[in-house]
Amino acid sequence: MNLGPTQKRYVAAILLASFFVAGIAPTAASADSVACSGDECDAFAWAAARGEANDGSYWGMSPGHNCTNYVAWKLGLDGIAEPATNPGNAADWATGARADGYLVDAFPAVGAVAQWGGLNSGYGVDGHVAYVERVNLDGTIVVSEDYWLGGSQTGPLTFRTLDASSVSNFIHYGDLPDRLRQASLGSLGWQESGTGITIIPTAFSTVTLAGAGERFVYAQD
Repeated sequence: MNLGPTQKRYVAAILLASFFVAGIAPTAASADSVACSGDECDAFAWAAARGEANDGSYWGMSPGHNCTNYVAWKLGLDGIAEPATNPGNAADWATGARADGYLVDAFPAVGAVAQWGGLNSGYGVDGHVAYVERVNLDGTIVVSEDYWLGGSQTGPLTFRTLDASSVSNFIHYGDLPDRLRQASLGSLGWQESGTGITIIPTAFSTVTLAGAGERFVYAQD
């Protein structure tokens, strides 16, 4: 259908990644790799937020170096308010987010929380959370994260690339819409929307069709 220059059109950017839902790793995905480790990775912004005494706390999380406190701080930078349900340990974040009505699914997006349940992917009973910095073309994601190490406040802040299918859940407290990715039907990787328009989400929904999850993002040019 031809559209005149003054007509409005709606574009659906479809995130169709049934291979993630099925737990099948995309063939192009690469192995886990660390790109940067240490406070210099973000020009010491997280170090300043923790404070010299490592007593900075966000969303009521344990202060200083740990994964939940770091992710809460990052979400605060995105303008996300503390949710009604305290997220608690990393293993409980998906449950709390669902209880508060936030979208939790298998689809990565910039600004989402990557969450692992207790004892998943080699993590302990408390699980793990990280902040999604980038979604790559090959089905991998770049996350930033912090850690407890042996129960000590030692960190470090880490940026690494990992297979998105290794993540238990993605929690969407408030993704960054200008950097949303779409996976086209038949593609094994993530790619930029080719519409040439600015993606401005106005509605989110999840649909299950024959076991494949789809998320639709409606935008207007």
